[in-house]
Amino acid sequence: MLVIARKFGEGIIVRFGEEEAVVTVAQTPQGKIKLVIDAPRSIRIIRTEVAETEDLNVTASKPLLPENFAEKLKIDKQ
Repeated sequence: MLVIARKFGEGIIVRFGEEEAVVTVAQTPQGKIKLVIDAPRSIRIIRTEVAETEDLNVTASKPLLPENFAEKLKIDKQ
C-alpha cells in the first residue's frame, strides 16, 4: 500500500502500461475530499464498496454444489 498526502489542487498520475489516470484533489469542505479522476474509458474505476458488492454477487450467483451444501449451512448459521 502506498499513502500519499496531497493538498487541494494537487494530484497523482497512475500509469497502466501505455495508459494513465490522473487523480486530483478537487475540494476539501467540512473534512471531506472530492477526487477528480481523468482516465481513458478502458480503465475501469469503481469505489471499493461497489467492488466488494460485485464480488459477493458473483459468489452468490454460483450454483451450490451438494458436497458444499452442509458447509454453507454451517457458515450461514454463525
